[in-house]
Amino acid sequence: MPEKNAKNENQSNKKHAGTYNELEECKTDLKVAQDLNVKHIVSKKEQEKQLKIAKKELEKLDKIQKIYEKGLRQMMFIISHKIRQPITKIMGLSLLIENEAENPEELHQIIGYIKASSILLDEFTKELTVFVHKQEQIKKDYE
Repeated sequence: MPEKNAKNENQSNKKHAGTYNELEECKTDLKVAQDLNVKHIVSKKEQEKQLKIAKKELEKLDKIQKIYEKGLRQMMFIISHKIRQPITKIMGLSLLIENEAENPEELHQIIGYIKASSILLDEFTKELTVFVHKQEQIKKDYE
């Protein structure tokens, strides 16, 4: 019987050794899985961080675009109204001189109007130049 007990004990030890090895393999597999999960979590956190940075950059660019569009509308108003007005007056006065000015007094008066319109045109051109420089500065400030 002692042989049988020894044999049973030997089989039991082998069985336990196999179970132990399987347990060790499971622990190793679990460790690998945990490491991958941690890397995945880190990667996900890094992605979230990059998304937040990209979102902030997009919001900044959106704000710059809105400022730029507003500036374009203002510039179009300056060009279409303020600058066109004196040009139209000068053109009309030129036709008046050409077709209807009969005496020096009328001519002198029309020339005064032309001077006033050219002064306005000069002022509006300067205003437009200052405006464009301000728009460029605003863009630089946001970059």
